Amino acid sequence: MKRLSMMVLTAGLLSSALLIASCAGSPFRIAMMDKAELRQVDDYTLCGAHGCKFVQRDRIAAEIRRRGLFTLEEWEMIKERKIRVGAKELLLFASWGLPTNSNRTLTAYGKNIQHIYRISEYTNNYVYVENGKITTIQN
Repeated sequence: MKRLSMMVLTAGLLSSALLIASCAGSPFRIAMMDKAELRQVDDYTLCGAHGCKFVQRDRIAAEIRRRGLFTLEEWEMIKERKIRVGAKELLLFASWGLPTNSNRTLTAYGKNIQHIYRISEYTNNYVYVENGKITTIQN
C-alpha cells in the first residue's frame, strides 16, 4: 500500500511539472526555448524566468545581456539575489522571480504595484513599485 501511494504521488508530481512546463509563459518553458524564440519573449517574462531558481538560466541570461537590460552592478545584485530601493522592477523579477501575487493601484501620479513574495506559510516579503521603480521593501 505504501509503495502504491508513493507511485501515485510521483505520478501526480510529474503530471504537475509537465503541465507547468507546457504553459507558454512558464519559466520552465522559457528555459527550454532556443535563441530565436527567446528574442520573442517580453522583458518582464524573460526576467521573471531568470529569477526562478529551478530553471537553467544560461540562455535566458544571454538574451537579457543581448538586450542590455542591466548594468554590471545590477548583474552582481541579481547573482546575489538582492534588490534595492530605486532599482528597476525588472531587477526585482530577475533576482527574485515573479511574485506570488500583485496588487495594482492607478492614481493621478502613476501606477503603484505591491508585489507579494511568499517566503513561508506565515511570512511574506512585500515590494512596492511606483512607475517601474522599487520604492519600498518590507519583510
